[in-house]
Amino acid sequence: MEGKETDYVICTRCGRHRAHSEVGIRKLRDAFDLHVAAPPIPPGVCWTCIREDPALNSALGAWLTRYSGKLVRPIREAIARPLEIIDDFVAHFQ
Repeated sequence: MEGKETDYVICTRCGRHRAHSEVGIRKLRDAFDLHVAAPPIPPGVCWTCIREDPALNSALGAWLTRYSGKLVRPIREAIARPLEIIDDFVAHFQ
């Protein structure tokens, strides 16, 4: 298995938790099409250390605020459409 790149590594700050490697972050960005505005997740740092680091936590919070619409809006729309159809169907029989 030598030389094989993995998605996860042990956190370089705390040494306890699993963190995304550069390969893992690249896959995450590919999966969500976030190349232009990728979240500020440094490779090798776990989520616990990101939350505990004031600079990383505020950068991630600012990114989430800016791009939550791009990430959340499609999910909300996918949920709302079927509910609207059901509401229209029920209203038809009232």
